[in-house]
Amino acid sequence: MTTAMKHLMGWCGIGTLSLAIAPLVGSAYQAPVAITVSPSPTAITAESDHRMMMDTLKITSLRRGADSDPKSPFAANTDESKATPYPNLPDPLTLKNGKKVTSSKIWRDQRRPEIVEDFDREIYGRMPANTPKVKWEVVGTTQDMNGDISVTTKKLVGHVDNSAYPAVTVDIQLTVTTPTNATKPVPMMMEFGFGGFPGRRPGTVTPPSGTAAPDWQQQLLAKGWGYAILMPNSVQADNGAGLTQGIIGLCNKGRARKPDDWGALRAWAWGASRALDYLETDKAVNAKQIGIEGLSRYGKAAAVAMAYDPRFAIAFIGSSGEGGVKIHRRDFGEKVENVASSGEYHWMAGNFIKYAGPLTPNDLPVDSHELVALCAPRPVFIGSGSPQVEGNWVDAKGMFLGGVGAGPVYKLLGKKDMGTTEMPPIETPLIDGEIAFRQHAGGHTNAPNWATFLTFASRYIKATPTAAAPVKTSSANRRTNVSPAIPATLQRKVDKTIETISPLKDAFKNKFLIGTILSNAALESRAPGEVDLALTHFDAVTAENSMKPDAMQPREGEFTFADSDKLMEIASKSDATVVGHTLVWHSQTPAWFFQGPDGKPADRALALARMRKHIATVVGRYKSRI
Repeated sequence: MTTAMKHLMGWCGIGTLSLAIAPLVGSAYQAPVAITVSPSPTAITAESDHRMMMDTLKITSLRRGADSDPKSPFAANTDESKATPYPNLPDPLTLKNGKKVTSSKIWRDQRRPEIVEDFDREIYGRMPANTPKVKWEVVGTTQDMNGDISVTTKKLVGHVDNSAYPAVTVDIQLTVTTPTNATKPVPMMMEFGFGGFPGRRPGTVTPPSGTAAPDWQQQLLAKGWGYAILMPNSVQADNGAGLTQGIIGLCNKGRARKPDDWGALRAWAWGASRALDYLETDKAVNAKQIGIEGLSRYGKAAAVAMAYDPRFAIAFIGSSGEGGVKIHRRDFGEKVENVASSGEYHWMAGNFIKYAGPLTPNDLPVDSHELVALCAPRPVFIGSGSPQVEGNWVDAKGMFLGGVGAGPVYKLLGKKDMGTTEMPPIETPLIDGEIAFRQHAGGHTNAPNWATFLTFASRYIKATPTAAAPVKTSSANRRTNVSPAIPATLQRKVDKTIETISPLKDAFKNKFLIGTILSNAALESRAPGEVDLALTHFDAVTAENSMKPDAMQPREGEFTFADSDKLMEIASKSDATVVGHTLVWHSQTPAWFFQGPDGKPADRALALARMRKHIATVVGRYKSRI
């Protein structure tokens, strides 16, 4: 589009400019050629879009969210005696007219649609009636080993039809892996993945000394399943500035959202449904036995996908917290006010902001137990980590209660509930009913719960275990988009060789540095052995989160350097190079960072000033050492 065309569109207030141009070929006049020019998407920031939504809703200020720092005056509540300011939850089995739901037919035809409407309007937003079609293309196929099982992996791109608005392109990224030697279609677990075209994602567990635990993919393969990994960020960006792009921007033709338009969680769930469309055509996959799994924000998305698409047979919802299956009305860990802030509001419908001011969570027409109820009668597994390791931010009990509250609907439909209303001890599985729960002893990961999930799932998903079948692979046939193969001998027996083998860094000496993170847990001596192991095998380290505001500046202007100084000290003693890492982003940032002195969202100038101060302080302290 020429500059003149852009100016013409702006002057005339034209959304889409149609021109008829009559070209000359030689001296001959040709018939006019119609050209349609789409305007560029509206340029927004998360802060400006959040403020615009507040203005649309006639909201002048919001209540402050909780801080994850326990020393903050606005620290998140972790006292269970103060966690239920609103003890009464909406009844999933009472119609809007006050009548009770007494049959599966009334649930299906009347009450369930009422709940869906409330979630659409107030929580996750409405999916447009005519979303564009997706055309799937297999762009690569590889055969290799994952552990000791031969697998075939297809790399796919889902091209979303953008003919109605060519200014936005959406190409969904998906990988599909099945056991090569399977003799019939296999069950499939679809995961919301982290990063680009992936194989693995963060969240693996260090096995105990002397053993090497198979990862989630290998556990699925051994049971006869396949796995698919969907890249949610290829569907919709995980930030407010991207709301005029991605599938939301494409459907809105680059314009800002209305208050009941869908947010990123609903968009990611839509992407999972489109991936499911493809899997239904894959002859290697049993389309009736496809589950959905996710962790953290993607645990929220997995819950939404399961609730809205009845084709998913089972769900594994990990550490979903606020906005997921945690009860919104609880005040424990992260709460409604956090998700309604400019850092996370893009996950939800704009209307959700209302419940952080002037309304309260108690004004919500539904709560998260009803999201779980929308999954009924299909099986749902809810997982979390230990408060001592994962922390209290995700509110494990709040998620447990989300499952408990859905129980009456499952029982109405002839299924079992969780079997108790009492929170079980850590590592005590509740898997006898269709709603399962387990709190493992680890951190923010699903990894320790996979074995229990597969035991639970075996009641519903029938698969033939896959036998080990090593195959030879040439260098030209190695996987580049899935997990690197691990020799079976190393999977079965480690014999503490990690303690005696030559340092990994020595293998690359004088070629390049090889590095790793040092976590806050390691720096605070809560992860024994991590520092020694890291420095034995790596000659470069970087801070995980210890230089971000959440850890370093929990209150404005009060800097805490203990963890970051420890990192520099450790690196100095071992002659390791310290590599810089992200200092400020939307996460690992306390709530005050995004709020002004009047309690309203910070404007752009204030946010930038705070970013500059934080970055300048960190860089000024360590500039000659990183």
